[in-house]
Amino acid sequence: ARDSTILREKGRPPLMPEEHRRALAEALKPVDRAILGMEGMDVRRIIDALKPDIIALGYDQGGLKEAVTEAGFKNIVRLEKYADTSSSTIKSRINSGRCPS
Repeated sequence: ARDSTILREKGRPPLMPEEHRRALAEALKPVDRAILGMEGMDVRRIIDALKPDIIALGYDQGGLKEAVTEAGFKNIVRLEKYADTSSSTIKSRINSGRCPS
């Protein structure tokens, strides 16, 4: 997600810059390419430009599946939340000094 999208949706700035988040996602073994969303959520434009085989959506990307489906894309995978880990949990642990070893 773009920094501006996170600010709009969550009412706060992201913990790390968008390019850092994109690079971390792209570094994951099963990820071929990670891209940042376009401003204004023009899903059809993104799909037409990239012509992906699969679109993987995060567990917290609520209405995006409907937008992707409406754009005519069918091969959508919904990712589940991994354990009890989230950016909020990580931030809380860092702030409290309870980082796992």
